Amino acid sequence: MEIIARRGYGGLYYVPAYLSSPCLNELALIRFAIDTGATITSVSSVDAVMNGIDCSKLQSLSPTFSATTPNIRTCFISDCRLGFISDDQNSLTIEELSQVNIFCDSQNITLQSVLGLNLLVNYQIHFSNDKMSMILHRSH
Repeated sequence: MEIIARRGYGGLYYVPAYLSSPCLNELALIRFAIDTGATITSVSSVDAVMNGIDCSKLQSLSPTFSATTPNIRTCFISDCRLGFISDDQNSLTIEELSQVNIFCDSQNITLQSVLGLNLLVNYQIHFSNDKMSMILHRSH
């Protein structure tokens, strides 16, 4: 199985994915940055609002701290599935995660959703010759 991430803004690599969970009313389409420094896959406050994720119905975590923002109100959803569409649009790669964090603090707006190590640890990361894409390869 492969997931192709394209190089985008700021030289980061991005991949779109559909997020589903029993905690959500509908599928959320999220553009995730690949972040090998993030422990947990997380949805930004901007993406949460754009996808109608109601943080008041989610279980809260302790406030999260990051290098760029002070205290962020964080919730999480459990029993998540991420669906990645192949480049040729003929297949869908589904990954199951026990938890995805949601940043819900409108005062400390987080702009970028990230794929963290709770997903990336299952993949080998390669770069294409054109230097415009990152290939995440899973052997099984």
